[in-house]
Amino acid sequence: MFKVPKNFDISVKFPQMLIPTMDSVRAGNLLETLLFSQSEEESATNKKNVLVLGDGGTAKSSTVILMCEKYKEEMAIKKTNFSSATSPFLLQMTIENVLVSKGNK
Repeated sequence: MFKVPKNFDISVKFPQMLIPTMDSVRAGNLLETLLFSQSEEESATNKKNVLVLGDGGTAKSSTVILMCEKYKEEMAIKKTNFSSATSPFLLQMTIENVLVSKGNK
C-alpha cells in the first residue's frame, strides 16, 4: 500500500506538481546553459534568445516556467498563449500593455 512521504507538502496542487523525467532534466539543463553560459561582460551585450520546440507532452512549458521561477529576480516574465488567431499586432499590444502598466506603478 502507498504511504505519503512525511515531508510531503499537502498545500501543493496537482497541476503544480512536476515529476522530472530524463528528458525534462536534460531540457532544463540545456536551457539554463543556453541562457546563462556567458560571462558578466558578455551578457550585457550578447542577449541570447531560445526557441523551445518539441512534441506535445515533452514538458516544454513546465521547463520554461520552472526556469523563470528559478531566475525571476533576473528576468521580466509574461506568459502568453498563442493560437491560430494570434497576430503580430495582438502580441505587440499584449507586451505593450504589460510594459505600460508596470511603468505606471
